[in-house]
Amino acid sequence: MADGADLLVGLAQLIAEANGLAGQAHIKEKISEMIIHATVVRACLEACLTHAESGPFGAVFPNELYTNAGKYTGAANYSLMVRHLHDIAGGAVVTAPSIADLENAEVGHLARQYMGTRSDVDGEYRTRLFHAIRDLTADSYGGWKAVTNIQAGGGLYAQRIVTRRHYDLEAAKERALQVAGLADGAH
Repeated sequence: MADGADLLVGLAQLIAEANGLAGQAHIKEKISEMIIHATVVRACLEACLTHAESGPFGAVFPNELYTNAGKYTGAANYSLMVRHLHDIAGGAVVTAPSIADLENAEVGHLARQYMGTRSDVDGEYRTRLFHAIRDLTADSYGGWKAVTNIQAGGGLYAQRIVTRRHYDLEAAKERALQVAGLADGAH
């Protein structure tokens, strides 16, 4: 999920640049939200490894609290990150010409010309970005990815159960009592 979130960010930035919209405030805002999502998912990955626990026979297991918090965050927000990517990219995610169109002797030069945006953005380059976004998020693999992102590891409810089981709720309550001035047990 961490690598996948970084991939979505990279695609969003590349297609925003290719579309000539990378400087637009609403595009930057969406990409910033995607960056935060990717960073939080990766932070959970790193935390689950940093806080890994050794089993009785020496095997090392990632910390379940951070593993499941990361899986939940990655899955629960995946559709929103894909929505941001599609919004940034535009409708050509599903309407871009095929590679066969680009290679067609009669119309290929026109397809490349009209898919280009500036002198430094080749139409084939931009088309291939659209194809990558489509293949990862909007075709049959994209549908499979959307479902498995949520269901892998037991679904969102399973991640909530495991996270709650491993979270130190008593320590959080004790901290809250301290802040409220009630730590002396007078409650």
